Amino acid sequence: MKLYNNKMANSPRKVRMFLAEKNITDIEMIDIDLMKGEHKTPEYRALAPNSRIPALELDDGTVIMESTAICRYIESLYPEPNLFGENPLEIASIEMWQARIYNELMLPLAMGFRHLHPAMSGLEIQNKDYGETQKSIGIKSLKYF
Repeated sequence: MKLYNNKMANSPRKVRMFLAEKNITDIEMIDIDLMKGEHKTPEYRALAPNSRIPALELDDGTVIMESTAICRYIESLYPEPNLFGENPLEIASIEMWQARIYNELMLPLAMGFRHLHPAMSGLEIQNKDYGETQKSIGIKSLKYF
């Protein structure tokens, strides 16, 4: 298997942390340089048409996108230690906190960064008002989490 990732991006970091918690080291890591636009090359788009990372390419060529889907797939192959819960309440609690942290904290902070930091201007058209709003939401959420 190959994991296409970027060391600075949040979603691939989530997968790498998941792999580290399970002590999985036999997945090839392929770094995609977002700042150089490697995620928009024809070669990468053939693998991941939406140009997003992370992407897990299985040995048969199947590609799994989205960090949680990748982690769930890995969990099914390597069930110990269990990281998604062992009973209905644990499973629901883990899913709830994962969604809340992503939607209320990580996404707003990431969008604030992407729309406000000058280095990110090459990745998309920046909207300062949107960036400030998202930054504010993320900072407010930091007090909760």
